[in-house]
Amino acid sequence: MTDNSDFLEITAHMMHAEIVINDPQWNAISDLSDILKKSMHGVNNLFDDADFCPTAIAFTLTNDNEIQKLNKDFRNKDKATNVLSFPNGDLDDQGRMHIGDIAMSYDTMAREASDAKITLSDHIAHLSIHGLLHLYGYDHETEEDAIEMESLEIEILEDMGIKNPYIE
Repeated sequence: MTDNSDFLEITAHMMHAEIVINDPQWNAISDLSDILKKSMHGVNNLFDDADFCPTAIAFTLTNDNEIQKLNKDFRNKDKATNVLSFPNGDLDDQGRMHIGDIAMSYDTMAREASDAKITLSDHIAHLSIHGLLHLYGYDHETEEDAIEMESLEIEILEDMGIKNPYIE
């Protein structure tokens, strides 16, 4: 965390998130908390409440320089990316299961949204859902896994009124 970071907390159903904003570009997104809260709520809706315990996650909203360092240090890939997920499984000091951390790069996400001619808000929603699903063990390493994960993303986004991001 840098000295000029902002900090937010949001809760959606049984999921609590701490959000650290390390790049001031993120502050220009007036509905950022709502986007992340709706994404968290959408992922919550996938799980049966009886089996769902209170959880905690952390979002770090940063830029290409910081995410490139994380990608190099943790994935051995020396390049910027849009989102990284780091699953965990420890209890936090409030007795919630800390399921992991998500880092997102404003620079890459803004560039991708512009290239795809979609709103940055919709792209943030999509990639926050993508990151959250990774924390719950979903991945896209095989074609079958990718289809399953993308189907869940599409379903959640549709419930949020956001069109399928995988359609050209």
